[in-house]
Amino acid sequence: MIIKSACGVLETFMELLFSVGMFVELCGRKKLRGKLARVLAGMVLVVYIAIALSTNIILLQCLPDVLYFTMPLLCLSLCILIQEEWRRAISWSVFVSGTILMLRLPIVLICAVVYDLSYSECIISSHQWTNISILLIEAVIFACCIRKRNILGEFINKLSIQNVFFLLTGFIEIVIILYVVNVDWEKGYDIHSIVLMIVLIILLLLIIISLVLMLEYHVVVRTNHILKEDESRMKVYYDLLSDEIQHKLKKSHDKRYDYEYLYSCLMQKEYEKCENYLKEKCTLIGTQMSMFYTGHGAVDYLIGKNVNRCRENNIKVTVNVEMHKFPIAENEFFVLLANLLDNAVEAALKCIDERFVEIRMHEMSNMFRLYIANSYAEEPVKAGRRLVSGKNNSGDHGWGLESVKDTVKKYDGTADIVYENGKFVVDIVFIFTM
Repeated sequence: MIIKSACGVLETFMELLFSVGMFVELCGRKKLRGKLARVLAGMVLVVYIAIALSTNIILLQCLPDVLYFTMPLLCLSLCILIQEEWRRAISWSVFVSGTILMLRLPIVLICAVVYDLSYSECIISSHQWTNISILLIEAVIFACCIRKRNILGEFINKLSIQNVFFLLTGFIEIVIILYVVNVDWEKGYDIHSIVLMIVLIILLLLIIISLVLMLEYHVVVRTNHILKEDESRMKVYYDLLSDEIQHKLKKSHDKRYDYEYLYSCLMQKEYEKCENYLKEKCTLIGTQMSMFYTGHGAVDYLIGKNVNRCRENNIKVTVNVEMHKFPIAENEFFVLLANLLDNAVEAALKCIDERFVEIRMHEMSNMFRLYIANSYAEEPVKAGRRLVSGKNNSGDHGWGLESVKDTVKKYDGTADIVYENGKFVVDIVFIFTM
């Protein structure tokens, strides 16, 4: 009895930690309500624990307690704890309750077969291995979920119909449990009972398969958006670079004639003409685009273009660049930097009072750090875990940051994205490969 009680207590707290903790991870800690709401949610969860402890001591939770008490209490606490997520709280409560019951079902059936017990005898059996087995199964799943919580959170948040999936899956799991519990175990299963159980299990598997297929479709669509966005950016910058190169070639070609003209003026001692000509040339150079020299033409062009754009629009710009080599493939670094600079300047342009863009690039031993900060006027909007662009046709935009994340992940870098108090910061670190 002591082992059974201990197992029931551990199961209760593991289930509670998973139910609440994973839900907060999915919704984000920024949606947590204030101190009073957390206290109220805690009081509801205390009642949940008091009821769940008594039901977890037996092999399979009593369904009436789950359906009428623990599941509604869990749902109520989640609604109180997280703001604007009541639909997800309902579907998540149904899903978690059904899944917990399904995890216990195989042990019940094995116990019934091995010891030839009826349902009522099985759930109150004194065989301690059943409670220990359930505890171990839940402990392994709980540990895996804790370890992979970020991956699981991202996986679930990518689903476009996650609420429907959770609600439908939990409902079918509860129906299967209801069916198994209400079958007359002493008479055994007839063919109709077996067929119905198989149909329910197949339906549950179809839902899971549909989930995987939908996720794959979402990944394909997302990748397609990113590739199109990168292609359009690369085309624009390629055309601009081509024009810049042609312009420089033309200037270089004409420069010798400038020298000849100055030489002829000097030979004729027409010093005033020389002075006026040089003044005119210096004025033109001053109005051209600001240039920065890192030794990499593409990077110089991008920084110079955006610095010039900032100055034209009264945006305070700070540049601190110390770069000797690319931390990743040159073309991918170009796209990454172009995405970040475009986003930073566009966000700063929307500000009325304080406008600023800060660009830093440094090499430190075997590390390369890219830091870009900018002011912003409107709080970024999230669609799942993706920051959506504020542009009118945001369905085709907002993928620049996603492209950056993919590039950073590809090269095992780290990217910290923070936005608060009107300052948006992207801090990326790459490790140089030998």
